[in-house]
Amino acid sequence: MGGRSYFMAKGLAESGVDTTLVCANFNHKLHSPRMIKGAYDVDLSDGFKVARVKVKKYSSSFNKIRIFNWFLFVFRLLVHYRKFGERPTVVICSSPSLVAFLGAWGVARLSKAKLIFDVRDIWPLTLRVLGGYSKRNPLIFLLSKIEHFAYASSDGVMSNLKNFSSYLSEQGFTKKPFCWVPNSVDFDGLAVKSKLPEEFKGLGAGKFVVGYAGSIGANDALEYLLDAAAILRHEAPEIYFVIVGKGQYLEKFRERIDKDGLSNVIFTGPVQKDQVSSALALFDVCYLGWLDDDIYRFGVSPNKIPDYFYAAKPVLHSYSGASDPVELASAGITVSAENAKLIADGIKTLRSMSKVECEQLGVNGRQFAIDNYEYKALSGRLLDYIGGLSA
Repeated sequence: MGGRSYFMAKGLAESGVDTTLVCANFNHKLHSPRMIKGAYDVDLSDGFKVARVKVKKYSSSFNKIRIFNWFLFVFRLLVHYRKFGERPTVVICSSPSLVAFLGAWGVARLSKAKLIFDVRDIWPLTLRVLGGYSKRNPLIFLLSKIEHFAYASSDGVMSNLKNFSSYLSEQGFTKKPFCWVPNSVDFDGLAVKSKLPEEFKGLGAGKFVVGYAGSIGANDALEYLLDAAAILRHEAPEIYFVIVGKGQYLEKFRERIDKDGLSNVIFTGPVQKDQVSSALALFDVCYLGWLDDDIYRFGVSPNKIPDYFYAAKPVLHSYSGASDPVELASAGITVSAENAKLIADGIKTLRSMSKVECEQLGVNGRQFAIDNYEYKALSGRLLDYIGGLSA
């Protein structure tokens, strides 16, 4: 188990706070979802209470059962939350599922607890801008109403987006107490390098490897990396592209590399979390790209950045938004989003750098990760913020 909420809970628990993490037992991104018999279960195997609420299985992010689960989660949370542990004094609700906020609000009201809304993704704005949904869509309309209610009724708002306070101001909540808490990681976990599957053996040997590890979907902008690979296929045959992960566009992209003869690109499929560091060790450069959209003016906080930085690899970032972490860390090169030519040029620039120069970019990124993403330090920031709300 891992992720933002998990490490937040772990950090608080290790700071002596009686902490319960409440989550669904299933979502489409889990490698090994936990199946439970009753409506919920509670265990202490992680060093703090984890209460899993049973929801229905579904196949993808677009499945209607996912929406049904939002409401099922709220119902079962309100029915059973008293069995999860002591009465809470602070409730933190993490997006993007805005419907979950209704359950958190109910628990906070019934418990007379402070309520903090943690925004990881700006829904429904992201769904409208990147998903193409209309404001008039009934679900978007409902989520918009819940979003406004969440900002209005919470005691404070936190986010992993550095510029999110600007969005709050745009929504009319200029005085709402805000705290920026980037996604955190456990560096002890990242230090583990488990053995990779056999298909990785000899992968990219003798080549300059540009790698990506993460989801393969509509918003990951990997088509522009493939365009750059097409540009470099004959121009720089020593450059090889390795893409590790899964997602709705995986088969589409595999078909493209076959059709276009992109012999310098390979999709490996996903690896387990404890194998990610081993995969990153194969790369000479880590790639991360985004769409060229105004929504990123509030910043980004992908889970890949701490992983990439801690791996001490230079990063090629295709990004046109605000608060660029690669630029802030001096950990690589940033080029404009959705521009294959500039991506190819950026790769060639990194390829032309000396070993010492590339290693320095990696060192910069690793130090930035240690200073800014370590979960224990960020839990201290969160505790200070909670203390301010309670003062």
